[in-house]
Amino acid sequence: MHDIDLIPADYRALRQGRRWWGWCLAAIALALLATAGARVWLQAAMARDEPQVALLRAQTNQAQTLRKELMALNQREGELQDQLRGLRALRQNPPWQAALEAVDHAHNPQVWLDQMQVLATLPVSPLAPTPGASATVPTAPTYRLEIKGHAADHAALSQFVQALGEQPGVAEVRLTQSGLRQAAGGDVVDFELRAALAHGGPP
Repeated sequence: MHDIDLIPADYRALRQGRRWWGWCLAAIALALLATAGARVWLQAAMARDEPQVALLRAQTNQAQTLRKELMALNQREGELQDQLRGLRALRQNPPWQAALEAVDHAHNPQVWLDQMQVLATLPVSPLAPTPGASATVPTAPTYRLEIKGHAADHAALSQFVQALGEQPGVAEVRLTQSGLRQAAGGDVVDFELRAALAHGGPP
Protein backbone atom coordinates (compact mmCIF):
# COMPACT_ATOMS: atom_id res chain seq x y z
CA MET A 1 0.00 0.00 0.00
CA HIS A 2 1.51 3.32 -1.01
CA ASP A 3 1.89 6.27 1.40
CA ILE A 4 -0.29 9.17 0.58
CA ASP A 5 1.22 12.67 1.21
CA LEU A 6 -1.63 14.75 2.50
CA ILE A 7 0.54 17.94 3.03
CA PRO A 8 -0.15 20.45 0.31
CA ALA A 9 2.79 21.53 -1.82
CA ASP A 10 2.20 25.21 -1.02
CA TYR A 11 2.37 24.57 2.68
CA ARG A 12 5.58 22.57 2.26
CA ALA A 13 7.14 25.40 0.21
CA LEU A 14 6.11 27.94 2.86
CA ARG A 15 7.75 25.89 5.60
CA GLN A 16 10.94 25.56 3.58
CA GLY A 17 10.95 29.32 2.94
CA ARG A 18 10.47 30.05 6.62
CA ARG A 19 13.29 27.66 7.47
CA TRP A 20 15.58 29.36 4.88
CA TRP A 21 14.80 32.83 6.19
CA GLY A 22 15.42 31.60 9.71
CA TRP A 23 18.89 30.42 8.74
CA CYS A 24 19.56 33.73 6.98
CA LEU A 25 18.49 35.75 10.00
CA ALA A 26 20.62 33.57 12.24
CA ALA A 27 23.65 34.06 9.96
CA ILE A 28 23.07 37.85 9.91
CA ALA A 29 22.76 37.89 13.70
CA LEU A 30 26.02 35.95 14.04
CA ALA A 31 27.74 38.32 11.61
CA LEU A 32 26.50 41.34 13.59
CA LEU A 33 27.64 39.76 16.83
CA ALA A 34 31.04 39.00 15.32
CA THR A 35 31.36 42.57 14.01
CA ALA A 36 30.38 44.03 17.37
CA GLY A 37 32.84 41.75 19.13
CA ALA A 38 35.64 42.67 16.73
CA ARG A 39 34.88 46.36 17.24
CA VAL A 40 34.97 46.02 21.00
CA TRP A 41 38.25 44.09 20.75
CA LEU A 42 39.80 46.72 18.48
CA GLN A 43 38.72 49.54 20.78
CA ALA A 44 40.18 47.71 23.75
CA ALA A 45 43.44 47.06 21.86
CA MET A 46 43.67 50.71 20.80
CA ALA A 47 43.03 51.87 24.34
CA ARG A 48 45.67 49.45 25.58
CA ASP A 49 48.23 50.63 23.01
CA GLU A 50 47.39 54.35 23.25
CA PRO A 51 50.08 55.15 25.88
CA GLN A 52 52.73 53.46 23.75
CA VAL A 53 51.58 55.33 20.65
CA ALA A 54 51.64 58.63 22.57
CA LEU A 55 55.14 57.82 23.80
CA LEU A 56 56.34 57.08 20.26
CA ARG A 57 54.86 60.37 19.03
CA ALA A 58 56.57 62.28 21.81
CA GLN A 59 59.89 60.56 21.03
CA THR A 60 59.47 61.41 17.33
CA ASN A 61 58.82 65.08 18.14
CA GLN A 62 61.80 65.14 20.49
CA ALA A 63 64.03 63.56 17.83
CA GLN A 64 62.97 66.19 15.28
CA THR A 65 63.67 68.97 17.78
CA LEU A 66 67.11 67.52 18.56
CA ARG A 67 67.85 67.20 14.84
CA LYS A 68 67.03 70.88 14.27
CA GLU A 69 69.16 71.89 17.25
CA LEU A 70 72.05 69.78 15.95
CA MET A 71 71.83 71.40 12.52
CA ALA A 72 71.82 74.86 14.13
CA LEU A 73 74.84 73.93 16.26
CA ASN A 74 76.72 72.61 13.23
CA GLN A 75 76.01 75.82 11.35
CA ARG A 76 77.11 77.91 14.32
CA GLU A 77 80.27 75.83 14.65
CA GLY A 78 81.10 76.51 11.00
CA GLU A 79 80.58 80.24 11.49
CA LEU A 80 82.82 80.27 14.58
CA GLN A 81 85.52 78.34 12.74
CA ASP A 82 85.44 80.90 9.91
CA GLN A 83 85.69 83.73 12.43
CA LEU A 84 88.58 81.98 14.18
CA ARG A 85 90.46 81.62 10.89
CA GLY A 86 89.83 85.28 10.18
CA LEU A 87 91.08 86.34 13.61
CA ARG A 88 94.21 84.23 13.22
CA ALA A 89 94.90 85.85 9.86
CA LEU A 90 94.23 89.23 11.43
CA ARG A 91 96.82 88.61 14.13
CA GLN A 92 99.44 87.09 11.85
CA ASN A 93 99.67 89.57 8.98
CA PRO A 94 97.95 92.90 9.66
CA PRO A 95 99.04 95.56 7.15
CA TRP A 96 99.62 98.27 9.75
CA GLN A 97 103.22 98.92 8.81
CA ALA A 98 102.46 98.96 5.07
CA ALA A 99 99.64 101.45 5.66
CA LEU A 100 101.88 103.76 7.71
CA GLU A 101 104.63 103.61 5.09
CA ALA A 102 102.16 104.36 2.29
CA VAL A 103 100.76 107.41 4.11
CA ASP A 104 104.25 108.60 4.98
CA HIS A 105 105.42 108.43 1.35
CA ALA A 106 102.26 110.12 0.04
CA HIS A 107 102.12 112.88 2.65
CA ASN A 108 102.98 116.48 1.80
CA PRO A 109 103.37 119.52 4.11
CA GLN A 110 100.06 121.01 2.97
CA VAL A 111 98.06 118.10 4.37
CA TRP A 112 97.35 117.55 8.08
CA LEU A 113 96.01 114.30 9.39
CA ASP A 114 93.69 114.12 12.40
CA GLN A 115 92.86 110.43 12.40
CA MET A 116 94.08 107.32 10.62
CA GLN A 117 92.80 103.81 11.26
CA VAL A 118 93.04 100.40 9.64
CA LEU A 119 89.82 98.37 9.83
CA ALA A 120 89.33 94.68 9.12
CA THR A 121 86.20 92.92 7.90
CA LEU A 122 85.90 89.22 8.67
CA PRO A 123 84.43 86.86 6.06
CA VAL A 124 80.79 85.91 6.39
CA SER A 125 79.69 82.30 5.93
CA PRO A 126 76.60 81.50 3.83
CA LEU A 127 73.50 81.07 6.02
CA ALA A 128 72.01 78.14 4.16
CA PRO A 129 74.51 76.22 1.98
CA THR A 130 73.01 73.91 -0.58
CA PRO A 131 73.29 70.24 0.49
CA GLY A 132 76.09 68.52 -1.38
CA ALA A 133 77.54 71.81 -2.67
CA SER A 134 80.94 73.00 -1.45
CA ALA A 135 80.58 76.74 -0.97
CA THR A 136 83.81 78.74 -1.31
CA VAL A 137 84.18 80.96 1.73
CA PRO A 138 87.09 83.40 2.10
CA THR A 139 89.16 82.64 5.19
CA ALA A 140 91.15 85.91 5.39
CA PRO A 141 89.80 89.30 6.45
CA THR A 142 89.78 92.30 4.16
CA TYR A 143 91.38 95.56 5.27
CA ARG A 144 90.64 99.19 4.58
CA LEU A 145 92.37 102.41 5.48
CA GLU A 146 90.33 105.40 6.66
CA ILE A 147 91.85 108.86 7.07
CA LYS A 148 90.40 112.14 8.36
CA GLY A 149 92.31 115.38 7.98
CA HIS A 150 92.66 118.80 6.40
CA ALA A 151 94.40 120.21 3.34
CA ALA A 152 95.48 123.73 2.46
CA ASP A 153 93.50 123.55 -0.79
CA HIS A 154 91.91 121.11 -3.24
CA ALA A 155 95.13 120.85 -5.25
CA ALA A 156 97.10 119.65 -2.22
CA LEU A 157 94.33 117.18 -1.37
CA SER A 158 94.24 115.85 -4.94
CA GLN A 159 98.02 115.43 -4.91
CA PHE A 160 97.86 113.48 -1.65
CA VAL A 161 95.07 111.20 -2.89
CA GLN A 162 96.90 110.49 -6.15
CA ALA A 163 100.19 109.78 -4.38
CA LEU A 164 98.49 107.49 -1.88
CA GLY A 165 96.87 105.49 -4.69
CA GLU A 166 100.29 104.92 -6.27
CA GLN A 167 101.71 103.27 -3.16
CA PRO A 168 102.14 99.48 -3.20
CA GLY A 169 99.39 97.59 -1.40
CA VAL A 170 96.93 100.51 -1.61
CA ALA A 171 94.00 100.48 -4.03
CA GLU A 172 90.60 102.04 -4.61
CA VAL A 173 91.44 105.34 -2.93
CA ARG A 174 88.37 107.58 -2.89
CA LEU A 175 87.16 110.61 -1.01
CA THR A 176 84.09 109.92 1.10
CA GLN A 177 83.69 113.52 2.23
CA SER A 178 85.32 116.89 1.52
CA GLY A 179 84.36 120.48 2.11
CA LEU A 180 85.85 123.96 2.26
CA ARG A 181 85.91 125.59 5.69
CA GLN A 182 87.09 128.96 6.90
CA ALA A 183 89.79 128.82 9.57
CA ALA A 184 91.80 131.47 11.42
CA GLY A 185 94.66 131.41 8.93
CA GLY A 186 92.46 131.12 5.83
CA ASP A 187 90.38 128.50 4.06
CA VAL A 188 91.09 124.80 4.62
CA VAL A 189 89.59 121.68 3.07
CA ASP A 190 88.27 119.10 5.51
CA PHE A 191 88.30 115.62 4.03
CA GLU A 192 87.72 111.95 4.75
CA LEU A 193 89.01 109.19 2.48
CA ARG A 194 88.96 105.44 2.30
CA ALA A 195 91.27 102.95 0.58
CA ALA A 196 91.54 99.19 0.27
CA LEU A 197 94.66 97.51 1.64
CA ALA A 198 96.23 94.35 0.36
CA HIS A 199 96.69 91.54 2.87
CA GLY A 200 100.16 91.30 4.34
CA GLY A 201 100.60 87.65 3.37
CA PRO A 202 99.03 84.23 3.53
CA PRO A 203 97.39 83.27 6.85
